[in-house]
Amino acid sequence: MRLRKFFRIGLDAPLGIFLLSVIGLALTLALWQVASELVGRYMPPPLAVLNNMIANFSASRALQGLGLPPGGYLPHLMYTVWNVTLGVSIGVAIGITTGLASWRWRMVDEVTDPIVTIFGTLPILVAAPFFLIWFGLVAFAQVSLVAFYAAVILHLYSLRASRNVDPRYRDYALTLGANDSALFRRIMVPAALPELVGGIRIAFAAAWGLAAIAELLGAQFGVGRVIVSLTAVYDVESIVSIVLLLSAFAVLLDVLVLAGRAWATRWMPREARRP
Repeated sequence: MRLRKFFRIGLDAPLGIFLLSVIGLALTLALWQVASELVGRYMPPPLAVLNNMIANFSASRALQGLGLPPGGYLPHLMYTVWNVTLGVSIGVAIGITTGLASWRWRMVDEVTDPIVTIFGTLPILVAAPFFLIWFGLVAFAQVSLVAFYAAVILHLYSLRASRNVDPRYRDYALTLGANDSALFRRIMVPAALPELVGGIRIAFAAAWGLAAIAELLGAQFGVGRVIVSLTAVYDVESIVSIVLLLSAFAVLLDVLVLAGRAWATRWMPREARRP
């Protein structure tokens, strides 16, 4: 019994969590290595992919040979990361504003509800070609597509988060003399924040794929453009390399979002602040 308690406490500790992450990463690499030996050239081994990342990160003759601008993977990664970050930021601002306004004013909710219902059920991949047709093969098309999707997601999350706030908090604040402004700013927004961050993480998770798909359909730059060029020559090793690099940037941004959530909700119990 004591041994079981010891392991439970150890796994909940930061060191235990880190060790589990290392074990999971090691198992993933081992399975990857086995799969590469079974599949062959279309499943490059981890070491070969790592060497490819290092060799082509800042400069790549192979990409220049395919007609891409000089600079290796890095400028294409930065292009996609910037479009995703900008698009999600715009969408988050719009979605949270409309969602909280819909909770606060019934007229806003009645106006926005049918709009969100229509666009929320629209397959976003079906809408992607229209953004490229309307705005052309420029960054604005990718940013608009990501912002559109993020706005719909955050509208739904912010509206649900506001409605899920315990009404006792509102009653206590009104009893203590809080006005509408203080109630909204000091009670509703902080209480809804954890759920809002969940919506932001989901928006980011989907935005990486949306931006890459928009670039696959037509773009002059970005990760999707690189993947299209590499697919034409069956360079699977390079495709895996740039996809993993993009995943690393996605994980880094997710960690930053979680760090911001931990700081903004530091008033909550530690157990409630876990993602």
